[in-house]
Amino acid sequence: MCPSCIDLFDEKPALEQHVNEQHLVFDAQHSFSVADDTNSEWTVSDLNMTRKFNEFRDDVIKNSHKYTNLDQFFHQLLAMSSILFIQRRNFYNNIPEHIMDPQIQQNTRTVLLNELNFRRTLQPGDHEAIKAILTEYRDDIKDMLDVRIDLLTMAKAKPEPERNVLLAIEGLIPTLKDLDLPCLSSENHLTAGYIHPVIQHLFAHNPSHIAQCANILPRFENADKRPDYFVQKFEHYQYASTFCFGEIKVDTANDISCLNDFYRLALFAKTEMDTSHMNAVICFQTIGLSTTFYIMTRKPNMLVFVELVTIVLPSNKPSIMSILGYLDDLYSLATLHMSLESTCQTSFQIPYLTIRIRPIHYQNVAAKTTCVSWCHCIKVKTINSLPPMPSTDFTAQALVPPTWLARSS
Repeated sequence: MCPSCIDLFDEKPALEQHVNEQHLVFDAQHSFSVADDTNSEWTVSDLNMTRKFNEFRDDVIKNSHKYTNLDQFFHQLLAMSSILFIQRRNFYNNIPEHIMDPQIQQNTRTVLLNELNFRRTLQPGDHEAIKAILTEYRDDIKDMLDVRIDLLTMAKAKPEPERNVLLAIEGLIPTLKDLDLPCLSSENHLTAGYIHPVIQHLFAHNPSHIAQCANILPRFENADKRPDYFVQKFEHYQYASTFCFGEIKVDTANDISCLNDFYRLALFAKTEMDTSHMNAVICFQTIGLSTTFYIMTRKPNMLVFVELVTIVLPSNKPSIMSILGYLDDLYSLATLHMSLESTCQTSFQIPYLTIRIRPIHYQNVAAKTTCVSWCHCIKVKTINSLPPMPSTDFTAQALVPPTWLARSS
């Protein structure tokens, strides 16, 4: 099947000819300048970040043929969509040092977190009270029902977002048993038992918010159009916006699928910000019991995708005390989500790139074998209004297997 349309082919040469003749690869003459306020610039420690990022993006677009390897160049691929990604670990040298060295990236992340007022701390008394309750559960001093009642009683006396943290912990209790369980091998079990109870209470405790496991919703006919999880906001009983997206994998998932999920998260967030005029969107990626949270926010002439924190949930009752090390992070996330709101901003044209890696099966009838080839699909375009979900109108860029595919095969 062609990755850019619905045509089917039995042999790879026929597919290659179809792609070369029917689908645009790249329009080198297209202008990617953003029609934004040219007088508005973002500076960090007297450094013009808007200008730095524009240099990086322009260089990436001019040399786009070099960046077909997703695992090595995801910074570059995101830059084509006007997204600057800032990691917590910044010494990978994914961004050329002459553009933005690791120290600049670290300073940028610090400034962004300070602007978001992200780092919050629970009251010491609350921390000690939660510790006492969980200790009684771990040591079988109180049974599950009594412990849950204690947490709910404590939550009832607290305002949001402290209440959200307590409810998230309470929601985990039924899953945490003193049993020698095998490794989590089911995404459904991981989502229902661990992720949903936490995300639902952190981000969807408000009566107008709803958290859903999107990968089981029948209305999404194409799997590429939906994330694994999202949290939506309703106004006057009607859908208003989606302010959180999640991708979930068990810890045995391969690096290719995890990296592809991360890239999809960035595109989901960007699309929602363009369509709903959000000032920010939260994303999370779960691999096993480890969940990393990100936020995408607006800056002049760009979107900035920032890594926030990583939280590792306990797997069973004996390890329940490990959640105490993440109380402040949970509190910070719950507070952050309350600050997300729609803004009346004018849509402006920005470069938009979508990418999908998909297997294409070719059957050799004579040899009675089936082989798999891979298409790396890239499209760059400028649009005023994006659809509710990332476009499935992809353009084939290369028919050679990416290097990370060969490495993991």
